Amino acid sequence: MTDAMARHTRLRDPNLIRHVMSRGNGKMRIFLDEDDYQKFFRVLHEVLDRYDVECWDFCAMPNHYHLTLRNRRPNLSDALQHLNGEYATWWNAAELDEIRRRNPELAS
Repeated sequence: MTDAMARHTRLRDPNLIRHVMSRGNGKMRIFLDEDDYQKFFRVLHEVLDRYDVECWDFCAMPNHYHLTLRNRRPNLSDALQHLNGEYATWWNAAELDEIRRRNPELAS
């Protein structure tokens, strides 16, 4: 039996251009309407400024997005964690509010 291969260490070097993408769980939609896209791009803009990251290109589709990024500091993982975490928290709260609005018996 052979030893399992360890995961390669993630490159944290600044000034590298990277293609990143994120998809909804089970390919679930992460953008349901225009408000969702607008919120995502507002959060993305804040993250790019805060973490000193350049966005060279993007594509957002209903169930995932692609970004071409260049980080000026070794913090791309932190930036993406912030982006995905803040957007997911907002999205989940907005969806819960919508469920409660449609089903008042569930609100408690």
